[in-house]
Amino acid sequence: MDEQYQELCRLATKGNAKALSNLFSLGEKLEAEKKFQEATVAFRDAAISYRISAFRNSGHTEDALVREQYLIETLNIFRKWIENHPDGFRKLPYFESEIGYDFIRDTVIGNLDEFDWVMTLLKKRLLELNMEFYSPGGSIQRRVCQFLDIVFNNSENDRLRTYLNDFTVRVFVDAVADAVAERYQKYKRDSEQKI
Repeated sequence: MDEQYQELCRLATKGNAKALSNLFSLGEKLEAEKKFQEATVAFRDAAISYRISAFRNSGHTEDALVREQYLIETLNIFRKWIENHPDGFRKLPYFESEIGYDFIRDTVIGNLDEFDWVMTLLKKRLLELNMEFYSPGGSIQRRVCQFLDIVFNNSENDRLRTYLNDFTVRVFVDAVADAVAERYQKYKRDSEQKI
């Protein structure tokens, strides 16, 4: 096949509807001329191009759905934060050193599925702010626990504390902090009932 045919196949594979239609038309024309072997090649190339194009389009659809889900989840976190904190940032620490680091760590690590989305968003934002993540000791889970230790216990970590001045970081950290605080209050009530 000549260069023009190769270009037609390339365009059809890229999702060009006119090129795909022309490739099918070429196959029909070759069939009418009783050039069956060449017609078969044209039909085969058209079918392959169609499948590649359809696969590419489904990938774009999936990407769009993932982006949509990302935006919806992010919007929901911000909406809930605004409802829970109508006056803006709370003063640090949030509570009087009631929630220790062990409770924070156990709650965060024990509920990774629940916090997965907010941690993903937080990590993305922290990367944008040039925070480095590494193992061992520098995972997003460890960073979240360190942020919460600042939030609840006013722990000394000036390097991390500066990140809490970023609105987006604070919203995501608060989303986890609120959940940890709820669990702590429940834990406290349950402990008092057992006594």
